[in-house]
Amino acid sequence: MMLDEHFRSLPHLANWTSSRFYSGNNTSSSSGGLKIMTETPEKMHINCFKAVKVSGIRSGKTIVEEAEKIVEIIRDLTSQNNQIKFAKPPHLINTNFTIGVISMLRDQVEFIKDLLREKFPDGSLSRFGIDPDAREGVGTPEEFQGNERDIMIFSLCLDEGSRAFGHFQKAERLNVATSRAKQFTYFVYSEIPSGFNKIKDYSDYMKGNQSLQGGLKPFESDFERYVYSYLEHYVKQKSKYRITLHNQVEAAGQKRLDFVMYNHDTEKSAAVEVDGRQHYQGQIQDNYTIAHIQRMDILGRAGWNIINTPYYKWYDGGWLCDENNKAWKAELERICGQLDQFLGAGDAPGA
Repeated sequence: MMLDEHFRSLPHLANWTSSRFYSGNNTSSSSGGLKIMTETPEKMHINCFKAVKVSGIRSGKTIVEEAEKIVEIIRDLTSQNNQIKFAKPPHLINTNFTIGVISMLRDQVEFIKDLLREKFPDGSLSRFGIDPDAREGVGTPEEFQGNERDIMIFSLCLDEGSRAFGHFQKAERLNVATSRAKQFTYFVYSEIPSGFNKIKDYSDYMKGNQSLQGGLKPFESDFERYVYSYLEHYVKQKSKYRITLHNQVEAAGQKRLDFVMYNHDTEKSAAVEVDGRQHYQGQIQDNYTIAHIQRMDILGRAGWNIINTPYYKWYDGGWLCDENNKAWKAELERICGQLDQFLGAGDAPGA
């Protein structure tokens, strides 16, 4: 694994910290300097955040209401009842998961620990990775450095009168505080005062859209337009399934994928890459450039199912899209067959 490849967190969690705290030469993706290797369609759709606002006022360096809300969230998450207010995130309902609590202030951390000892005296939280007496699962950014949990609960502990900008917005601390979760983050806050621009940016990001959005972006070539028309026809033929077709999708820090198809019923995906002349060395067919090979390797290791279709199967002094052209027809059938396999849509269309 390369040092700039991130496999830990779901993409919506990882993208903010990558774009705000990591620099690099990669400018092809909004992910910043990290290649987010979890950036595949079935994971791009997962909601990873919940902001929880309470009516709290700081007393010294603690906010009681935030701590009490954290206890409520933890009680609900560890309950067997999925119909309660803070039910388990849908993608974690049938899995074992760990929980962590982080705050920028030592006093708030200690107050939360005391409250957890009081409300869970039987040590039942240890199986979720929380043990206040052993300094496990509840801490400041410095204590969570190098640690991770499936679910993190971030107690902001700011109110309208707060002014300690640097302590909360120092890049190293905020990076750790916002990047410990692998699956989900609860952001518990009372207020975000003016001047806390990085915290406000984080809050706004949580409310943003998911990475894989509807609507087509402009095509970059006639080749893409032709391929799109046949992919669109494939989707219509598979009307039994809820398959969506997207284009120019950024993933794993690489140049945009030409087309991505996602089957919402099977939660399976496939990418279709139209390989123009620029992807080949010289005039030799199938002799890909080193850059193209490396890009495909990175996307493959990230878990993408990619179907490459070369320009010479579609164009040779003119477009070959004709039922009488055996080579082009065989290529189209190959693409559809692989789509059936990757999307789990191999049965009769509309059956």
